[in-house]
Amino acid sequence: MAGLPEGMELLDLLRDAGLVADDHYQRAIHEAQRSGDRMEEVLIRIRALGETALLGVLAKRYKTQFVGTDKLARATPDARTLEAIPRHLVDSLKVFPLHYRRRTQTLSCASFDLERRDVANQLRVATGIREVKVFVARPLAVQAMIAKHYAQDPKPLQHLLQLRRSEPAPTIDVDKDLADFASGYGVGGAGGLDPLAATTGVLPAPKLDQGLVIEDDGLMNDIAALASQPR
Repeated sequence: MAGLPEGMELLDLLRDAGLVADDHYQRAIHEAQRSGDRMEEVLIRIRALGETALLGVLAKRYKTQFVGTDKLARATPDARTLEAIPRHLVDSLKVFPLHYRRRTQTLSCASFDLERRDVANQLRVATGIREVKVFVARPLAVQAMIAKHYAQDPKPLQHLLQLRRSEPAPTIDVDKDLADFASGYGVGGAGGLDPLAATTGVLPAPKLDQGLVIEDDGLMNDIAALASQPR
């Protein structure tokens, strides 16, 4: 959509699913145009959705797992992992590497805007790595981790973590509305361990039957694990 903010597809999806009311829809467009921020960040800022709820929706849509900001901030990828994706690829694809295993040629990473970018395929082609797993994360979190580990600038991440502590609670009934969303769109989480377990030593987070990672105090405990349907 010409002239509209980045992430409009997400906003339309959430409105159609009944997760964003009309007043929040219009407010989100105006705020995104005013600030130039991506729609994910705007939706959190105007209290249309909380971070966990938003990432949960995206994870189910893209059939992957999500990594919340607090957990992503604890990731400590080694030099080999950071070298696996050169800085120009990190910047162009908006992706942050989490763990690279040279022996098995597998890479896990966090990114956003999976709607437009086939991140996994582009990374496979550009790096020659055989298997790439992409987890969805908040845009500001991905950018802050890139700044910290590639530019040795920890300030964006510190600022984001402070922002997280002050973010208000969402205004929707998260459990009920996300269960309705899952039922209507029929996408489930991918199986597997906590995506950061290999880099942080943190125990795997609680999971639904289909393996979607749950990030914060059971906000999404009632989401149904439903059969997948084409988007």
